Amino acid sequence: MKNYHHLFTPIVNGVAGLIFIISGFFVANFGLQPEHQLVSMFMPILMAIPSFMVLKKLTSLQTFLGIIITLSVLAFSIESFGIITGFPYGNFHYSEALGLKLFAIVPANLPFAWIPLVLGAYTLSAHFTKKHKISSPFSLVVLGTLFLLIFDLIIDPAAVLFQLWAYQNPGIYFGVPWSNFVGWIISGFLGMLILNAFLKGKSSKLLGLSAGWMILFWTSAWTFKFFLQSPFSLELLHSFFTTFSFFPAIIGIVLSAQLLKIKA
Repeated sequence: MKNYHHLFTPIVNGVAGLIFIISGFFVANFGLQPEHQLVSMFMPILMAIPSFMVLKKLTSLQTFLGIIITLSVLAFSIESFGIITGFPYGNFHYSEALGLKLFAIVPANLPFAWIPLVLGAYTLSAHFTKKHKISSPFSLVVLGTLFLLIFDLIIDPAAVLFQLWAYQNPGIYFGVPWSNFVGWIISGFLGMLILNAFLKGKSSKLLGLSAGWMILFWTSAWTFKFFLQSPFSLELLHSFFTTFSFFPAIIGIVLSAQLLKIKA
């Protein structure tokens, strides 16, 4: 694993983080419209590359392909089922801004957006259980599911805000219904079970890089979007707190900081 330490140095990681913060600013300014499909399609792929590289180095080619293929099948299956039936996430649909869709239902780049988050949550869980000498695989899986759920507390509100997907019955949490979080618990638990079956607790501090960058990007976009809606004033700053818009931002900052500095 040390072969990649010279690539993902603190300087490189910092520069990449700054790029994604600036990207969030531009998204907040201009949005993600159907004419921006190429950006929407390829940005998750670009962000996923570091964690996929680390995963390949951490495992054999056979294990790497097994993880990617199995988690991809799970992601496409449960998302397609969810859109068709409304279970478990609630009735929703993806916008055209996300580009090419598989069977005209789910974005073709879905695995690149979801698998790095699973890897990041697994990394945090493996670090926590190792630090506290918890040897139970089930505890690792449950904790990883919880981390993945917390990730969505910033990702889903931001995605709804930028109209990347929409719910038929919006919920009280920035337009996100509680059924969505039930869906994340189910899909997250299954994803963690699959990943742990392959990795058996093995992890690396670099495995959560992509998730850290993704969450940093969405946190930036969410925060800039709020403060760019009108000229800055004390009233605007006050409303950032009174409307609880600060909550997803704080979660995103804490999570991305943990993922980008996590120790193996």
